[in-house]
Amino acid sequence: MVPSIKSSDLVILPDLHCRAFGCTNSEKLKKCARCKNTYYCSTECQRKHWPFHKPQCNITTDYQPGLPDQAEPILRRHSRYWIARFCDSISEAIRVGLDLCHDFTNITRYGMFITLYPRPHPNIGSRFTIHEIDIMALDQIELLIEHITPGAGARMMAQHEGQRVMVREQSKGDQDCAPVLLLTTNLGPHPLPSPTPMAPDLRFRSVCVSKGKCETLARYPNLVPYGWDAKLNWKENLIRQVEEDNPVPSITLA
Repeated sequence: MVPSIKSSDLVILPDLHCRAFGCTNSEKLKKCARCKNTYYCSTECQRKHWPFHKPQCNITTDYQPGLPDQAEPILRRHSRYWIARFCDSISEAIRVGLDLCHDFTNITRYGMFITLYPRPHPNIGSRFTIHEIDIMALDQIELLIEHITPGAGARMMAQHEGQRVMVREQSKGDQDCAPVLLLTTNLGPHPLPSPTPMAPDLRFRSVCVSKGKCETLARYPNLVPYGWDAKLNWKENLIRQVEEDNPVPSITLA
């Protein structure tokens, strides 16, 4: 049984951190000058991550051109901080939702689709609540991307496959990625004030999962992930972590 979590027990995490593989630095970050969506702590980290980032950077600049800070659509800005804050929580949900502890090859066949609604919160990385979560086959994800952003489906999935290859190489086979599609809309009980309707924001992210961790947890099925309640299913636990602003702490890879 997992004890209830008190506000004093919550882990305070940065909303953004360096995207270079194995780096969790959150100090003095600078945006990619092209897409303005990805952050790095140094030129060295940016150069190391460029082979990973280049395909996504090209897609972003083609379909969601980078804008000056003051003109960046608010839904896009908030979703960027949200995925950075809850990426490791989503990774845990993927591990359980895709049943990767019993069949890790499911990561090659399925992904996750999350719909977010805005909510008031003092932390910019927590200004969305989860409206809906679904596990979807990869071809369904590609069709959904294509429906929302014509011409982007095949390119985003090709970028995802390239990301998988590089992550497996960098981690010597321990890590692989599942696709996560985030759709943020200005709906729900707490829409953001706006004189005109806000266009939904679509964000694609390849989220890493550790094969070694899945194998370990398969041997100890009673272990409960950080912040989870054993009485709840994986969807309910992810929703609960977001509602309580209690993300899984990031772990720096060796």
